[in-house]
Amino acid sequence: MSISFRPRNLSWTALTVRRLSLVCQRGVHEALSKLNRSLVADLKSNLNTYLENLAESQVRSLEDLISYNLQYADKELPPTHPRQDVFIKAQNQDTSSSTYERHLQHLRHVDRDRGIEWTLQTYGVDVILRPTDSGLMSMVTAGGKHWSKRE
Repeated sequence: MSISFRPRNLSWTALTVRRLSLVCQRGVHEALSKLNRSLVADLKSNLNTYLENLAESQVRSLEDLISYNLQYADKELPPTHPRQDVFIKAQNQDTSSSTYERHLQHLRHVDRDRGIEWTLQTYGVDVILRPTDSGLMSMVTAGGKHWSKRE
């Protein structure tokens, strides 16, 4: 399908719209699951580093934070947000460095070799439009060149 439009102060421009398939649905679900595990592992690592380096605080780790929240639940776990499931999940999840690196490599492969980057290069695409709840933004983030390696 082609659409012609005329932006202000520019000459006529033709826009070609094509329906393209990115990664298969199974690949997306697998990649998002690995992204979730990696993000939870990052949360624990990054939060522990941050809390350990605070100048003044009785909370020095994610485990301390969970306990503190329970001890002062009336203030720290208000009725509008009474849970800390993500903190508990991060505390209980044990992701080895090799597993974390495998997940990261898979995410990069799905994005770069079979997904966004590949589509942009193969089809000369400038823009990809998708609903915001499609998982596309998570895939772009996961495969991004600026993803930092966990130490």
